[in-house]
Amino acid sequence: MSYSAPVKAPTQKEILTIRILIILGILSFINFFYWFFDNDLIDNKWLYGLLLLSITFDSLRVLYIWYHYWAISIPKPPEFKSKPTVDVLTTYFPGEPYQMVTKTLLAIKKLNYPNTAYLCDEANDPYLKEFCINHGIKHVTRNNRIDAKAGNINNALKIANGDICLVLDPDHIPSEDFLDVVLPYFEDEQVGFVQTVQSYYNCNSSLVARGAAEQTYHFYGPVMMTMNTYGTVNAIGANCVFRRKALDSIGGHAAGLSEDLHTAMRLHAKKWTSVYVPQVLTSGLAPDTLGAYYKQQLKWSRGTFELLFTVYPKLFKQFTNRQKLHYGILPLHYLSGFIILINLLIPIISLLLSTTPWKGNIVNFSFLFLPVLLSILTIRLYVQKWVMQKSEYGIHLTGGILFITTWWFFVLGCIYTFLRKKIPYIPTPKDGSEIAGFKLLFPNILFAMLSIFAVIYGLYKDFTPFSIIMSGFALLNAYFLLNTLWFHNEKIIKHKFIKTDLTGIRTILSPKKHEIYHFWRQFALYILVACLPLFFIAQYKIERNKFENLSTTSKRLNALKSFGVFFPSEDDGITNITLVKNLENEFFTKYNIISLYVPWVDLENSNFPCSEIEAIYKRGSIAMITWEPWIPESFENIDNLHVFELIRLGAFDDYISNMALKLKEIEAPVLLRFAHEFDNPFYPWFVNNDQGFNDLKKAWQHIHQIFDREGATNVQWIWNPWEAKNVAASFPGSNYVDKVGLNILNYAHLNPQNRDFSFQELYQPFKKELFKLTNLPVIITELGSLGQTNKERLNWNIEAFKSIAQYPEIESAVLFYSNLDNNLPLETNNINAEVLDWTFKLEEFSPNIKITKTINIESNLNIPKKVLGVNYNKGRNWSKSFYTLNRRTLIKDFKEMKKLGINAIRYTNNKVYNYNVLKLAEEAGIQVSFGFSIPTDINWAEDEQKKIKLSNDIFQTVKNLQKHTYIISWHFDTDVLAQLNYQYNRIEVTKQQYAYLNWLESLLNKIKATDASRPFIIDIEVSSQFHNNFHIIQSQISNIDAIGLLVIDDRYLQDALTKLNDEDINYQISQISATSLNQHIVNQINIPYFITNWQDNHEFNKISFDGLLDLSGKPKTDYFELKRLLEQDSSADILPEIKILKPAKLLYPGHTQTYNAMVLIDNLNWVYGESLKNFEFEWYLIKCNDTGDFLAIKKLDNTPKLKLTIPEDYNNYLLQLRISNQQMSRQTITTLNTPLNQLN
Repeated sequence: MSYSAPVKAPTQKEILTIRILIILGILSFINFFYWFFDNDLIDNKWLYGLLLLSITFDSLRVLYIWYHYWAISIPKPPEFKSKPTVDVLTTYFPGEPYQMVTKTLLAIKKLNYPNTAYLCDEANDPYLKEFCINHGIKHVTRNNRIDAKAGNINNALKIANGDICLVLDPDHIPSEDFLDVVLPYFEDEQVGFVQTVQSYYNCNSSLVARGAAEQTYHFYGPVMMTMNTYGTVNAIGANCVFRRKALDSIGGHAAGLSEDLHTAMRLHAKKWTSVYVPQVLTSGLAPDTLGAYYKQQLKWSRGTFELLFTVYPKLFKQFTNRQKLHYGILPLHYLSGFIILINLLIPIISLLLSTTPWKGNIVNFSFLFLPVLLSILTIRLYVQKWVMQKSEYGIHLTGGILFITTWWFFVLGCIYTFLRKKIPYIPTPKDGSEIAGFKLLFPNILFAMLSIFAVIYGLYKDFTPFSIIMSGFALLNAYFLLNTLWFHNEKIIKHKFIKTDLTGIRTILSPKKHEIYHFWRQFALYILVACLPLFFIAQYKIERNKFENLSTTSKRLNALKSFGVFFPSEDDGITNITLVKNLENEFFTKYNIISLYVPWVDLENSNFPCSEIEAIYKRGSIAMITWEPWIPESFENIDNLHVFELIRLGAFDDYISNMALKLKEIEAPVLLRFAHEFDNPFYPWFVNNDQGFNDLKKAWQHIHQIFDREGATNVQWIWNPWEAKNVAASFPGSNYVDKVGLNILNYAHLNPQNRDFSFQELYQPFKKELFKLTNLPVIITELGSLGQTNKERLNWNIEAFKSIAQYPEIESAVLFYSNLDNNLPLETNNINAEVLDWTFKLEEFSPNIKITKTINIESNLNIPKKVLGVNYNKGRNWSKSFYTLNRRTLIKDFKEMKKLGINAIRYTNNKVYNYNVLKLAEEAGIQVSFGFSIPTDINWAEDEQKKIKLSNDIFQTVKNLQKHTYIISWHFDTDVLAQLNYQYNRIEVTKQQYAYLNWLESLLNKIKATDASRPFIIDIEVSSQFHNNFHIIQSQISNIDAIGLLVIDDRYLQDALTKLNDEDINYQISQISATSLNQHIVNQINIPYFITNWQDNHEFNKISFDGLLDLSGKPKTDYFELKRLLEQDSSADILPEIKILKPAKLLYPGHTQTYNAMVLIDNLNWVYGESLKNFEFEWYLIKCNDTGDFLAIKKLDNTPKLKLTIPEDYNNYLLQLRISNQQMSRQTITTLNTPLNQLN
């Protein structure tokens, strides 16, 4: 009986499934190469070329295998009518075991079909000769070994005269029905040979035997079955049945190291056809020692290359197209040796030279490669339906590793072919006695050791994500190669308990393994159809998210432009400035708007609060005057006219003119809220019908005209309705109103409904009406809540500010912070007090928050004075950055810094790059101000665990790095107080600031106890909020050594410097542009400073243009500005000024517009870039979010004139023009459109 049942031919559905899987797999390769071929991602060109060669070869090899899955077929045997005579030949070579040969000979004698058995004995062995006589087997020998195995067989063919000839290797034992299964195919007179499966019964004798067998499973399964369809079935040295007539037509068995392939080539050239029978009819011995396996592979490699170069060209024209492809590609399998060598060398060279072949994002590469890997695995597992036995299912890792360790024998085979070096034909040893000498192991051990050395040396020299990845590949290669030792010494070093344990594990896992394989095959198509689109879409989205799909909505809260307060000490409508200062200290905030209420009581203005208003502006705030038209007694009974009608008739013109002149004298913006809540019946200027609203609008316009006439253009007019229903009817018009004022006051239990109303409930009706009417900015002119407890009032205000953040139209809010309000609601009787209390305190925030007293910043540590530094932000967010801080990059940057005169960098802790940066900075003589990044997602008042972890991480880093003498100071990388203002509303931010400062002081105490030799610098943004934030720091932290200035807006720099110098505070400039440095610090060069950024930053979703170098690494104008400042040399050449000439027309998405590069020549004439030939021009499209932050950049063109298709939402895009020569670059950025006011 056969060793296995016949394999079933695939159904049409299965064929279709295979082809769909292959098409999907091909798409995965196309997708991979589409994204992989990106010149911008090439690092080392030579290594990239090697990597590309390797990937391309392996990809083509996989595609060639899939080509042999496309048309799996199993031929149906014709009806067997003839009775051909059969000769069965097997061979013997000296040294082969007698038992093996005799076992095969006895099996031949047991064949069902009549045959004549021959032993082709190369040794004329007496024992075998007697054995043949005793068993009726013809013994054939010869006195030479010409043509090796082929010559031995051909010698026997001189005697044999059967119609059919079966050739068996001496280790392959045929089943009794072998000839019964095979012979029917010879009914077709064109069939020259029939090949059967080569199977092995010693797969478990060693890992080598197992690996060698695994390498054949797919070949003798679906691959050879498809060769049936293509007419390219290979003749294999064993188990092949030939038509004698066919053999005779080519002069017998073809000679060579690969005599079987050579014979098949000659038979196909003679137009004989071939058949493959996918059924195990024999079982033999796989090489079970490394020496035997290596000799076999060297023989096959040398033999197939010989056929490719010497026989294939001669027979080429006689082959069919499929055969031309088959015999031309098949020998190239052994070029895998060179490809494996390349794969071994790439990580070694990368690590030793601190370079990489490719610098793309690793996550992106995963999304490129995983679809390919999934396709390969899925297709491979699916076609295992057509392997011979269940035991052949699997990934076959052992065979793969064994294949990798054989690389250098494949290389030798090719080299020997070119050198014409012959190797003897020796049958593969089958008795397990072939022991590989050390020289056979040496190349693999050498490369394994080289790989391990490269990892150690490479990581020491250059520690980056890419060097880590390359180390992973190198270690994986070392693991593969060191398996050589296991393969070689398996029987010696395999311990009994390991063997038993593994056997037990295999027993347990085997059923599960088959279940998994069965499931995968059953659902292969669904898996691939479901997964590949997900990968493709993910990759597409990743690429789109780099630019097109980037959200332009920022995560910042709607930041109020101004925050104000009404806080009187008496019931006179005037805010007490002293109380405001106390409140600012408690709330850690600055009130930009101070609210006052001024009545029309005295037309002579003798009681106008001049000193109070002067104090408001002296402290840097703006006055909001609520101008209340209370009618003086002398006017109350004039014809019973309403105040608005009296105003319209001119009764108060002189008073109005005087008021306008007084406000004009302030010479600063004044917010004027006239006749607020005009539709509130509480006030005498109340109106509630169309006539009244018309009178209001005419009176409003009349007053506005008088102010215009008097030149009081500094007045900003606030129109303040009381009820939303009256908005449309009472609006004076956009020409007469600058802001819409709304009073959002929650009367809580005093509301007629006896309940609280949220901010949204009170504001939303107004928003709805205003949306229909105008897009003027909104100011909440009175904001507050009553409540029976302080906590109720506080919580309402916190929630109110959270709500305000959702409404971008609200630009300012003024707290109604009074406990003297006697304007009691008319519609309630639930009043138990004479005045209303709208105030609240912060004690309710948290018992863990302490409020400390004012502390002076004192330190015995002075920051270094001779620091000429730069912020080094490259690679900061390494997983998103387009930069890699490898050794090459850092050495180049530090060398250029030293050349420019820079002696320090301001660097933020980055565990991935710390080793490289600190090591190479020390080598270059660059000092380091070491910083720590503060996460923006910490809730300082509540996230205790996050605060503890952050504190421990920072402290441990300081402890680990304090030994580095070139670290000159510690700092945080941002102004946390300013950051909190972006994250939290004006009330809640106070709570966060208190909690943060308490955490900070505790951390600084720990750091000082460990490292008392270096200053810790706290940075503050130089902006309109500098004084406020400095005051907060000064009042809360006692152990700061110095202040760092982050110059965000240099208009406030001189004021900040004056403040720090007056108070004798240690400070440095932590961030300043070269231009600002030249303008403001040139005469104070002893101040330590750090330029804003060394190079324009480029990350996914974030980009900057504040560097001394551009994105490509070329110096920009600021570089030469700094160079001239440091070297006191104004002669340095820089590129001329440039600008973009935009179309003077309205833009429409989808339309194409032209933009021209303009260059200023000799500081005199603007000329078109097209007329200049000595510059390179580059255009880029920049995407921004709604706060103006740069998100991404995309190159458009490199010509002086740009044709641009206008994108949707073009206001979210900017256009950059960059000109450059070999030494430097210059850039300018502008909007896509020309503003409307410039079109006329």
